[in-house]
Amino acid sequence: MLESIFYGTFIHEKKLTPARIAYLAFMWLGLPLLFLHLFINAFVGFLFQMALMGYQDVAEVSYREPYYSWTGDIGIHELRITPLEGETNFSPLTAKEVRIDMPSWGVLMQVAGALNSDEVGSEEYESRSLAFIDKIDHVGIHFQGLKTEFDDGLPEVLGYFGLSSAAPFEAEGCAVDVYWTGDEVEKMGIADEGVDLNFTLGTLPETGTVTLKGTLKAPAASEVNFEQHYKATRLSSFIEADEKDRIYVYQNIEVRDAGFNKARNAFCAKRDGVSPEEFVERHIKSIQRLLQMQGFHAGTGVESVYRAYLNNGYLKIEAKPSATISADDYQHYAAADQFRLYNAQISSSGLTPVPLSMDVVPAKGIRQNFQAVHGIGWQLKSRIRHWILITQRHCDAPV
Repeated sequence: MLESIFYGTFIHEKKLTPARIAYLAFMWLGLPLLFLHLFINAFVGFLFQMALMGYQDVAEVSYREPYYSWTGDIGIHELRITPLEGETNFSPLTAKEVRIDMPSWGVLMQVAGALNSDEVGSEEYESRSLAFIDKIDHVGIHFQGLKTEFDDGLPEVLGYFGLSSAAPFEAEGCAVDVYWTGDEVEKMGIADEGVDLNFTLGTLPETGTVTLKGTLKAPAASEVNFEQHYKATRLSSFIEADEKDRIYVYQNIEVRDAGFNKARNAFCAKRDGVSPEEFVERHIKSIQRLLQMQGFHAGTGVESVYRAYLNNGYLKIEAKPSATISADDYQHYAAADQFRLYNAQISSSGLTPVPLSMDVVPAKGIRQNFQAVHGIGWQLKSRIRHWILITQRHCDAPV
């Protein structure tokens, strides 16, 4: 019986007929590969269960179809995190697809081995983990169709862009609003398909730096690409370092408008009873008020570049900070020296880049409710994603 099953003798006892060859190929090659595929898929699902375990006490977590690629990447489809009522204050999160970019299959297998930590102590496990991290040249995460207001854990630079619009200063100048959600963006005529978000952490051994590269793209709205380099010889030393102790040596941020500015201007102007031209002036005045809260004022050069971005849809900020000053050390310098050490330029299409520097003015707070030039009140909400610049997060702060 077993010989008949394993050797296909029920097809032909002696000869390797085409039918028997096909059967043997399926039995000895196809079935093992199928079982291996099912095992790897189950293992990928287990990895994501482990990664999402921290949310399961305060939220309903679901996903479907774990998958892997031949290069070692792993992912899931239809991720959904729905907070339980009364258990937490973070926002729901959904994504059509989540993919983790791994360097190779070997790394994925080492992850599997690292999970078996029962036989080692915590110190040895931590040491092994750091040694493992240093063998990786890059690791990335990609979200497709992401919808959320939950920005914890994202690269800090993304805190200055709308998570539904991928645009800077997305709602400044609009009465009542400070940020936009997906359904509000839809009211502007932009389909809410979620945003595509990816960022990758890698190493450049030849320069002794760790890099962080990423993109936040809202289709038919806006896109921001960013790249940051940190002074660190290994990934483990970068990960272990406190954020305030990290040293930035390069930063590049590029924004490409895909229709959001025009849609936002028209929407807010119509709703607030002003012309689109008047709204643009209100928008810029509102940004200047935010800067004044920190004791800064954008001069003519910087403001001209931002106005050009509103017209042509392209904005670039490139900085080459001092390689000896940590993020936390900027606070010990006078404002003018901070800008000099940050060493950034801001530019837009058709304009010569200008230094990204601000005039220092007396800081002035903004009341919870205040009257604007045209008598329309803004309601300021306490959102960490306000574009408030330079002093507290100097090296990450565009315009």
